[in-house]
Amino acid sequence: KKEYVIEINTNENLEPLITNTDGTISKYRIEILLYFKIRDKNTNSHLLEDVVRGTAQYTVETSEIESDKKKQAMLRTASNNAIQMMMSKIQSEISVANDN
Repeated sequence: KKEYVIEINTNENLEPLITNTDGTISKYRIEILLYFKIRDKNTNSHLLEDVVRGTAQYTVETSEIESDKKKQAMLRTASNNAIQMMMSKIQSEISVANDN
């Protein structure tokens, strides 16, 4: 029976994409970085160590509440994108490890 441990560290970056003439920011890009390590729980050997990235953009609204809602939704989108990429890499690596 194979069991695995996943260690994940995250980093969130918020980068202004469009700055108005008055200095206010009208569009942001959100980047989520997931640094992860996979190890076999039984042998304690490392199978994979990698980083994946998820991104999303949002436009700032006149309402701070609406802007915050958009930001939270885009954080979820960027996170989901990164998680999907991580899962794909993990499945690929475990499949190769099981073939050996």
